[in-house]
Amino acid sequence: DWRQAVAGLFDSPGDREYLQKIDRVTVSHAPGHRSTALLLTGWMMAQLGWKPGKKDASGITLTTPEGGSVALELREEGTHGVEKLVLSAGGATFQICYENGSSFLHEEIHRPDGRDCHYLLPPGKDKLLDLFNEELWRGGKHQVYLRALDAVEELL
Repeated sequence: DWRQAVAGLFDSPGDREYLQKIDRVTVSHAPGHRSTALLLTGWMMAQLGWKPGKKDASGITLTTPEGGSVALELREEGTHGVEKLVLSAGGATFQICYENGSSFLHEEIHRPDGRDCHYLLPPGKDKLLDLFNEELWRGGKHQVYLRALDAVEELL
């Protein structure tokens, strides 16, 4: 699923340092799937401790626990609930996307030193209803889902 793919971007010890350097997030989503993109954004916000900052005509700015800022852009493009996620951090770019003609998620990491990686990941659930069902099926108080909703509530 998308959460596992995002977390996997930073599995390498050398890439973990970039988590604290993320300064731009771009999430592309299909028409009518803004809420799906916002749920993914809310999950990242909850995991990384980001808070909603200012929201104006130029976009949305999130605030990091260290007082830094992260520019958030939501783009309506593509055919999947979440089509693409791009994280920019300290000169590195981490991207997960669907490519034309492929049902797999394509993961690309471009580091400032030129060490690039490309991985194929199995596709996850893509429809909003599937994402809700997956979270609710787990039982309990759905803490991950509730934290994601709390984090993104002001952006709705």
